[in-house]
Amino acid sequence: MSHFFVFSYLLVGAAIFDALESNTEDLLRKQYQLAEKSMLTTYNISHSEYVELEDIVIKYQPHKAGAQWKFPGAFYFSLTVITTIGKIHRFVYILYFR
Repeated sequence: MSHFFVFSYLLVGAAIFDALESNTEDLLRKQYQLAEKSMLTTYNISHSEYVELEDIVIKYQPHKAGAQWKFPGAFYFSLTVITTIGKIHRFVYILYFR
């Protein structure tokens, strides 16, 4: 029974993070695309040179798997929170069985 509550918590948490954070990532992605066009024009570099520079920068980006706050990333984060805190089973028990 408690596994159901934990899984429900994960789903709800992931949905909340997705709703709160994914729009910001979409906005940032659009800003980066505009910056790319601007850099290509301003510095007179080719697209292949820009891609090479971008590859170097991406190697130092902390979220190599893509958008962090889409549902899969948010689900992973919720799972990480549960395992890091490690006391969710007690909370669920107290909340529902007391």
